[in-house]
Amino acid sequence: MKPAAYAKAIMRAIENEPEKARDIFTKARLYLKKKGENSLIRAIGENVRRELDNKERKNTVTVKIANKKDGRMALKLLSAHGKILPKNYRTEIMLDESLIGGSIIQTREHRIDLSYKGELVGLYRKLREAQI
Repeated sequence: MKPAAYAKAIMRAIENEPEKARDIFTKARLYLKKKGENSLIRAIGENVRRELDNKERKNTVTVKIANKKDGRMALKLLSAHGKILPKNYRTEIMLDESLIGGSIIQTREHRIDLSYKGELVGLYRKLREAQI
């Protein structure tokens, strides 16, 4: 069996019983040693870590703001756009010096650009198209 398949089985077992994660890993390692598959242990661990990172990234909402004042407004906008947010999300607020003002809300699947920079770029593109 491939390391990714073992990793998915371990992840499913942990999701069902998170309090027994250490026991699940120990039993999996003993099982692999018994089968003579010691070489897979490291690859399985890397696959589990990758799965956990993907899961965390999936539930992260990134809010890029131009300044602290825009941060309060962005948090209000998060509640207004609740339909696109993951169920149990973690908010990550970042100060982005390339923004003039406003904010950008980004999930794994959606991006809402409420920045002045986004509006100015859109206006610039419309003006360029009109000249052609």
